[in-house]
Amino acid sequence: MFSNCSSRDRLGVAAVLIRLGMFAVCGVLLLAATAEAAVFYPVGDLPGGGFESRTYGLSPDGSTAVGYSESHYDEAFSWQASTGIVPLGDFRPAATAPRGEAWDASNGGSVIVGMAWQDLIGTVPCRWTAGGIEPLGDLVGGSTSGKGMGVTGDGSVIVGYSSATLGNEAFRWTQAGGMVSLGDLDGGGHSSSATDVSADGSVVVGSGRSTLSGTNFLEAFRWTEAGGMVGLGDLPGSIFNSMAWAVSADGNVVVGQGTSTASAQYKEAFRWTAGTGMQPLGDLVGGNTYSIAYDCSGDGSIVVGSGTSALGTRAFIWDAVNGMRELSVVLTNDYGIDVSGWKLYEVRGISDNGKVIAGYGQNPSFKSEAWVVDLSAPGDAEDNPVLPDNTVPEPDGSWVFDAVPGTGCWFDPPMADGFAFETDGNSNFVSLQLPAGVPDNDGQYEIVSVHGSIILPVGSTHIFSSPVLSFTIWGIDPPVDETDPLAFPTYLTFDQQTVSFTMTPVPEPGALILLGMGAVALLRRKRGYGG
Repeated sequence: MFSNCSSRDRLGVAAVLIRLGMFAVCGVLLLAATAEAAVFYPVGDLPGGGFESRTYGLSPDGSTAVGYSESHYDEAFSWQASTGIVPLGDFRPAATAPRGEAWDASNGGSVIVGMAWQDLIGTVPCRWTAGGIEPLGDLVGGSTSGKGMGVTGDGSVIVGYSSATLGNEAFRWTQAGGMVSLGDLDGGGHSSSATDVSADGSVVVGSGRSTLSGTNFLEAFRWTEAGGMVGLGDLPGSIFNSMAWAVSADGNVVVGQGTSTASAQYKEAFRWTAGTGMQPLGDLVGGNTYSIAYDCSGDGSIVVGSGTSALGTRAFIWDAVNGMRELSVVLTNDYGIDVSGWKLYEVRGISDNGKVIAGYGQNPSFKSEAWVVDLSAPGDAEDNPVLPDNTVPEPDGSWVFDAVPGTGCWFDPPMADGFAFETDGNSNFVSLQLPAGVPDNDGQYEIVSVHGSIILPVGSTHIFSSPVLSFTIWGIDPPVDETDPLAFPTYLTFDQQTVSFTMTPVPEPGALILLGMGAVALLRRKRGYGG
């Protein structure tokens, strides 16, 4: 809610005591969150039949996991933390035993893609929306079988495969153009499948048969409108056989599986970029080399999948700093999640921000069960800021944030016009980021500090030329209702691992008195004085 009073009638606010990591940047890596914030969700099972569920995909925003569960037959499902597991059904009446699989979901789960059973035809590519289930059509020739395997975050572009005259062919579907074949790689047999699509729908990845792969194996591909389907090769050594499973949001990172000297005729996970080519990611410690990369974060920096350890098949998480690690070990050691009794076999999806992971494994009852883990922590995002510990201001008008875990966070006390930020003298502010999601009349603010003043647009980041002891945010217009917990989140970083600082309401510049505050930086909306 927004106040109707003028910015001169409202005073903003806050005081803060915080423990944070030093020199952090916005966009905290997956493994930097804290144990207390992480939640492990067993997905459960649909009623009827035996107990089995498996996750195949996760929406980019991490809200919706999809896959199949055994009801009477294998039936497609969607899952959200608020709803639990929900059956999706197929093209037949509800009284029949549905068959199908869901492979991917758009943001919020508004569009889910996969395959479902249609009488007299079999399983066909489809999408589920609020309006129900819809077939995606089919390619010319062949049967009508196929599968939707990937969808953009907005649900507008779907990719997968469908039977055609010469065999299965990768397709790209839009509402306007319907199902369009992407063809196949040159040479070899004829079979291709599209498995994922970039955020804007312009890059499609998958696998097809080529001269190098021959008629029995596959080669990973990357498709664009301008370049068509281009093979990505394979890892060196052994036979030639590779598959692409996922692509980053911008289409520049591809992950999947290849065959290598280390894996012999088995699989080894890879990560591909135009600059590096196809790079092996190795495997977990122990056992034979057998690993598959099923998905990556939006920027491609985190890769997830399945590997082989001394204990057998296990889910992995990979990044350039830590390499490949067994996910259950990371969850236990880094997040304090007790997964004893579980065997986590595969990770099939990871959210764009790297905070939500979905997969399947064996539960403590020795049944195959899908699971989702949410590693989000308060402060990770502008819409999930750290809120004050106190419910009413201190006598000095301050709001207190105590024992906040680190590497930089979004903070959001109730507020109005502006804030004075000041450390206790044992640390300094390194940078700040302004919110992008708060309505603003002129779209800009001003920082005034020992370094001078600078005008910044909403959502921008400012790094002080040298760290400062304090600064003030001015001119939030219109001022927000101080009962709104998402009033004005601000991302802050420091030069020490543990810091204490205050955020205190300040009046308009003409009435501002800053005595004994040392090097104070003032951030306010432009009010007719210097840039």
